[in-house]
Amino acid sequence: MSKPGDKLLAFSGVAQVYADLLKDEYLAGLWGSRLVLELLWRKKWNHDCSLDLRNRPSQYRAPSWSWASIDGAVEWARTFKEEDVVAKVLGYNVDLVAKAALYGAVKGGRVTLQGHLISALWRNGSR
Repeated sequence: MSKPGDKLLAFSGVAQVYADLLKDEYLAGLWGSRLVLELLWRKKWNHDCSLDLRNRPSQYRAPSWSWASIDGAVEWARTFKEEDVVAKVLGYNVDLVAKAALYGAVKGGRVTLQGHLISALWRNGSR
């Protein structure tokens, strides 16, 4: 974990063990069977309650929907449960750097969802 670009590679051994135990598909740090809930991660807020959006690395390492795509600590929304899910996963794919390394580095990925959208206004510096 000392090299940010190796995040997925660093987790690959653990991911393989869990994939075998859970009988689930590993998607660049997230699990296929719970993908809608797994997408509810966010960058952990700083102590001053601000959110720094400048933590995207200059070199690609993971799809934007994966926690591995940013530097810094992340957290998941704990208030949502399976019965709260109103979106549906229509499809996904992850392009691996090496086809034999199912739990390693990726060079791309896509998720297609179906659900309702609402308008929102982001005010920089606000929660």
